[in-house]
Amino acid sequence: MNYKTSVIIVNWNGELFLERCLSALETQTIKPHEIILVDNASTDKSIEIVRKFPSVRLIELDENTGFARGNNLAIEAASEESEWIALINPDAFAEPRWLEELLTAAENNTDFDVFGSKLLNANDPSLLDGVGDAYHISGLVWRIGHGGMVSKHTEKQSEIFAPCAAAALYRRKLVLDLGGFDESYFCYVEDVDLGFRFRLAGYRCLYVPQSIAHHVGSGTTGGQHSDFSIYHGHRNLVWTFVKNMPGMLFWMLLPLHLFLNLVSIIWFARRGQGRIILRSKRDAILHLPEMWRKRQEVQRSRVSTDSDIWRVLVKSWERRASRRYSSIIRENSLTVSVCIPVFNGAEYIRQAVESALEQSYQNIEVIIVDNCSTDNTEALSEALVKEGRGLIRYFQNERNIGLVANLNRCLDLAEGAYIKFLCVDDILLPECIEKMVEGFELHDSVKLVGSSRLIVDEHGHRLGVRRYKKKELVVSGSQAITRCLYGGNYIGEPTAVMFRKNDLKGWFREDLPQLSDMDMWFQLLEHGDLLNLSTPLCAIRSHAAQMTHANIKSGMLVHDNIKIFELYSNKSYINTNQILLLKHKLLMTYRIWVSRQAITTEERGVLLERYASRFAYWLMPLVGLALFLKRRLPYAR
Repeated sequence: MNYKTSVIIVNWNGELFLERCLSALETQTIKPHEIILVDNASTDKSIEIVRKFPSVRLIELDENTGFARGNNLAIEAASEESEWIALINPDAFAEPRWLEELLTAAENNTDFDVFGSKLLNANDPSLLDGVGDAYHISGLVWRIGHGGMVSKHTEKQSEIFAPCAAAALYRRKLVLDLGGFDESYFCYVEDVDLGFRFRLAGYRCLYVPQSIAHHVGSGTTGGQHSDFSIYHGHRNLVWTFVKNMPGMLFWMLLPLHLFLNLVSIIWFARRGQGRIILRSKRDAILHLPEMWRKRQEVQRSRVSTDSDIWRVLVKSWERRASRRYSSIIRENSLTVSVCIPVFNGAEYIRQAVESALEQSYQNIEVIIVDNCSTDNTEALSEALVKEGRGLIRYFQNERNIGLVANLNRCLDLAEGAYIKFLCVDDILLPECIEKMVEGFELHDSVKLVGSSRLIVDEHGHRLGVRRYKKKELVVSGSQAITRCLYGGNYIGEPTAVMFRKNDLKGWFREDLPQLSDMDMWFQLLEHGDLLNLSTPLCAIRSHAAQMTHANIKSGMLVHDNIKIFELYSNKSYINTNQILLLKHKLLMTYRIWVSRQAITTEERGVLLERYASRFAYWLMPLVGLALFLKRRLPYAR
């Protein structure tokens, strides 16, 4: 691989930062082939500082031509021996392995041609300045993770829409082929525009977390909220959307883009910057004919399809990364509420909470809702809160409100965007939450994520695995409902799933004490799909003291199955057949047989006649014997 790289800096009045920036480049573990600094007619002592570094090739301009033009001049002037162009801002300070890590990523990821660094806040390296640029379907852009905490989630290489040009690596030939930065932008959003054109041409961008630079941000332009930044940023947003949004996406998303601009005008007017935002939008409109001509050139040569572009656009209004971005960065806003409803769970509460705190995904809260336990649950929970290992909140109900009502209280108290239940006698495996959140962001249609789960005994010894399917797949909501309605809760227990709080259409039904969870899954799946993760991500404990066993023997499972069957079996989306009907009859026969001691003879006769099979009922002792023997043998894998 050709490691020769031209490092380019475009400077304007950056004397406060230049010496530190250039000194950092001198310490690189892989030396740049050349360092080119374009000075945009600075009026401070920038030139004096640059002359202290004789290895830097200086291009002095007579006027401030802007960031875009300055970079283009340097790229054109760069040595033809350089395969790569590395851009770094004068207010960005590269760590010694910055360039080496970018080039290593380029060598190991040949299907990518653009690479972005991890930018840390220069004043507080525990905070992110950003890990790349996101593009929203409305045309709004932002730096992913800006202001968020650095965490283990920022340490994963992942695809991003575009790099922030404050510290990025581009293949030189491709930049030249695409015409470089759009010089009419002057500065701001020009890197997103170039990134969009890379996307349209079929090229991809990789975030490289090992490549680190410390960034001040808008260090020479008066700050992110200055009139200069607002004018150029919001004018260029319009141009970027008009030039680049492809095909039918342009017309489909245009009303949303217009709405964004209207909201922006109102927002900045209320902040006292009405004149500057209006001038920004006026000038954007005045140059639309020019941008439309550029659009025709860009779209004429595009390779990517509309669906290719749609895949990498952010669709949520929340300023958090979408799709693959979520595996890169979690913002300061709380993301996941781990809800632990508990009654007399002293034996397992610490293990459950610790399994939540040890997740690879850290942006969580843990909510313990105690349903008036009579054991040591309260003292143990309060001790966990005092240990301060994470955000743990403990609540105790004034009275025992029942299992289902306690689930609903968890929902009411949860503040996260995602809900992850954790039954007190279960445990989460370390990557459970990360994998489930990532699943949502990768699949827009999904309303419920479920995983395979280990079955363990009261001592934690593995008994086997339960799963919806043996492979990872997205299942239509109607198909998942049909399968579970006629065959049982294949999706799983509350510990085995995750959903968005905003997707809830109602609460857990208190008139379904045993199957309120399956009913909730159905409510969600009536509006979207199920993502089945085949890897076990949690462990479900099976022991004699579980309420589930008592509910089955009491006949509650039978009655709940009848209610839920009557609720959903006549829905228009249910596609049934004779095999499913027979399967349901046999399952109901078995459930009635298991609950036979709690059901009167008269009631049993009615249930068998209407929902089950009298003939099969008399064969159930053989089925019971087979299941008894199965439990004595290795669990089905």
